[in-house]
Amino acid sequence: MQVLTNGRYKSVEHRAVVNSEQDRLSVVTFYAPAYDVELGPLPEFVTDEAPCRYRRFNHGEYSRHYVTSRLEGKKTLEFAKINPPAGEHNGTVPEQTST
Repeated sequence: MQVLTNGRYKSVEHRAVVNSEQDRLSVVTFYAPAYDVELGPLPEFVTDEAPCRYRRFNHGEYSRHYVTSRLEGKKTLEFAKINPPAGEHNGTVPEQTST
């Protein structure tokens, strides 16, 4: 969500509350787009006032990064961050670069 909204809405870390007096039941569900689906900030969240903060990437690239990296908080967002030079932003979303 953080990448899609160009940082407007922050992603949260998964947290679980343990209760020593009551059992906890967890149900895991997954939803993800196909690996070839391109992700990145939606154009309506990229403006001159809110320059693009994340590059475009496909879901397969993100999934490979996610499963091969250590789970350290929100570190999985770091691979998508971009830092455009000051004054060189034109309000558009950058194109995906080939890897």
